[in-house]
Amino acid sequence: MGEIRLAIVGVGNCASSLIQGLEYYKEAREDQFVPGLMHVNFGGYHIRDIKPVAAFDVDANKVGLDLSQAIFTPPNCTKKFCDVPKLGVEVMKGPVLDGLGKYLRPVIPVDPTQKPVDVAQELRRARADILVSYLPVGSFEASRYYAQQAIEAGCGYVNCIPEFIVSGKEWGERFRKAGLPCAGDDIKSQVGATILHRTLAKLLIDRGVKLEESYQLNIGGNSVTGDEEILLEVDGRVIRTRIGDFIDEMMKKYPPTVRDGKDVLDTGSIKEKIRCFTVTDDYRVELAPVTKLIRHKISEPLLEVTLREGNRIKITQDHNLFTLDDEGKLKSIPANELKAGKTFIVVPTRLPHDGGAITYVDLTPYLSDSWAASIEGEFLSIHDHPEIRIPVKFPITREFLRIVGLWLADGSFDGGGSSNLEIAVGNDPECMQVVERWASDFNVQWKRRGKKEGAVRIMPKTLASIMKKVFELSGDCYTKRVPSWVFNLPAEQVAEVLKGYFSGDGCAIGKQVKCSSVSPLLIRDIQTLLLKLGIDSTVFVESPRNSSRGPSSSSSQVWHCTISSQEALKTFVEKVGFIQSHRNELVKKVVDKREFEKSFIPRIRLISEAGIKPATAHQLTAIEKRVILAQLDQVKDRTIRERLEKICNGDVKFVKVKDIKRLDPKPQYVYDLSVKGYERFVCSNILVHNTDFLNMLEEERLSSKRVSKTEAVSSQVPYEVPLRIGPSDYVPFLKDNKVCYIYLRGRKFGDIPLTIDVKLSVEDSPNSAGVVIDAIRAVKLALDRGISGPLIGVSAYFFKHPPVQLPDEQARQAVEDFIAGRRDS
Repeated sequence: MGEIRLAIVGVGNCASSLIQGLEYYKEAREDQFVPGLMHVNFGGYHIRDIKPVAAFDVDANKVGLDLSQAIFTPPNCTKKFCDVPKLGVEVMKGPVLDGLGKYLRPVIPVDPTQKPVDVAQELRRARADILVSYLPVGSFEASRYYAQQAIEAGCGYVNCIPEFIVSGKEWGERFRKAGLPCAGDDIKSQVGATILHRTLAKLLIDRGVKLEESYQLNIGGNSVTGDEEILLEVDGRVIRTRIGDFIDEMMKKYPPTVRDGKDVLDTGSIKEKIRCFTVTDDYRVELAPVTKLIRHKISEPLLEVTLREGNRIKITQDHNLFTLDDEGKLKSIPANELKAGKTFIVVPTRLPHDGGAITYVDLTPYLSDSWAASIEGEFLSIHDHPEIRIPVKFPITREFLRIVGLWLADGSFDGGGSSNLEIAVGNDPECMQVVERWASDFNVQWKRRGKKEGAVRIMPKTLASIMKKVFELSGDCYTKRVPSWVFNLPAEQVAEVLKGYFSGDGCAIGKQVKCSSVSPLLIRDIQTLLLKLGIDSTVFVESPRNSSRGPSSSSSQVWHCTISSQEALKTFVEKVGFIQSHRNELVKKVVDKREFEKSFIPRIRLISEAGIKPATAHQLTAIEKRVILAQLDQVKDRTIRERLEKICNGDVKFVKVKDIKRLDPKPQYVYDLSVKGYERFVCSNILVHNTDFLNMLEEERLSSKRVSKTEAVSSQVPYEVPLRIGPSDYVPFLKDNKVCYIYLRGRKFGDIPLTIDVKLSVEDSPNSAGVVIDAIRAVKLALDRGISGPLIGVSAYFFKHPPVQLPDEQARQAVEDFIAGRRDS
């Protein structure tokens, strides 16, 4: 019967599955069963008779490409099940109109230098028979524009999206007057959420069940950059690592599986036991098992989110952080919905880990390095220094840990051209006592150096080599880091390292304790160590105005970590303190100056329902924690009172977003964890979500989709039933996979309750491609027969929102009758 010349608008995932399907089944036998098709031969038309001749899109990366290439161009992510040869069909630029919503605009590049074509003219030039609309949901103007172009070009029209063209009187009549057939609206899947829900509802009705309520929730499918740092417990040992380095290393060791374009490593299949810090529903920080390690490549803009207390993180635009909802529950919020100066984000105030004290480190494995030393009994034998007594089992004493902290603050290995260990504490008598005690343990010498004897040099060089190669002391003042092994120490040993550091780089000033460094990573490490002790702190950067390097130079910046809340200061005094007694006296006075802790809770509805009154009449966005706690006894509702108490006394605080910076896109991996029981984890000292919900499109663009899906189900029920059907939310890691949850509740004989709770998971785009192939062939049959206007039976069987809803078995028979020529539509 000839060919069907096909034009497509919207070269996305659905178009990709359609074009692949045409190639995949082009040699199918006419008696062959093809999943998803009514017939291989549909009224005389074989699948291979459909020939793509034109395609339109607005994506600058697709315009100008051959259709066979464009269907596999990102952000398309549907499964590739068939190679497609060059088709000789160049994707043309169509008008944007309202085709891109706010969530698609950052993802789909539009080049203003690419001028839109005259669509009707191009359809005529290509001699297209059928135009299929795969526009994004919510394309009101664009749908009507392309419908008009089809009419002007003399094409039949297949509307696959939930814009009411075919089912609307105006446009149905326009096609009728033009003598052209159309079918729509909103294509059904072969087995999708709507058809399953519709079938279950009809089953209950047919079996005499009284359906009382039902809902359908749909979700479908990012992540943090690889340089973000995280504390992980691996086989009981806490490590600080870049999340990308860790996941890459694990995936080198254990090959991952590829799921929907992502590398996924199931930790159940590896020997290491991995846990990460998370936050429970009761706002407590704890370690939870990591069940999956995930990474995937992207090339999209990122957001760098900075909080007022210095925390910052680089994430994809749809990755979720956490805030509080009006009921006081943790609520995920996409990064691109954050508002600087307004949104409060959840961050931990402690990172507890109970590990045993480390008493020594065996130096034996490190002796292959050239230290000018060998083992002699229980000690190292140092060349030309028989008096030095460094144990092979190197002792981790209180003095050693303080020395590590002092070195991080004011230490080096190359002062005056020497390779010895040096620390700038020569003029501090109490710090010198620490040096003397530690040096005497090994019977090593030390001496003051410099004009003012401010530096103390500790001999021999072998000891310096041990500190560098075994205990990871390295870097200059701009690049120093806390050694990774420190993060595995128990709280009391961490406190000794911090005591040394604050004694070198810290002070008590005003109403706070502060330490400063020109190494930003060192300051963030110190903040993380403080969290291990339950000490909350703030990080900020200062750029000296008179710096000759200029204000933008990172080497001119000074990073500060401040402890200012009363509770944190008390904990600092009790657990850390300074080596210097006079500084300890000063910090105690600072604590006495703090009358209360200024910690804030977002002003959510729960606080108003509790009757909590703020301390000021101003309409502020947050209320002080102390104000809430002072009024808790007056809250009558026990549930509200207990939740507010948990929020106030939990291991988290709520910090405003200070700045959101958009970063230029570049190809890179982004990373994620799946956390058993919580699906959220602490990264860069911020609570992040690992399912990264992104609304598929804004709610106002989804209203017609909701109507379409709801009517498809409600048409099967002869009475009104509370019915909630939500269009898809977008979860990026699911890619083109869609997950649906369907719930139906009713009563059977004897008023006995009956409940159906179903989950459906499908690859979305291929799920409807076969249905579209049948719809295309049906519209071409109508063209051949001179039938115009909406095809009633065809639309009722293939689409969710047809002009007339029919039961599925009746609609299918109508299509069979149409194919056989026994009915016109």
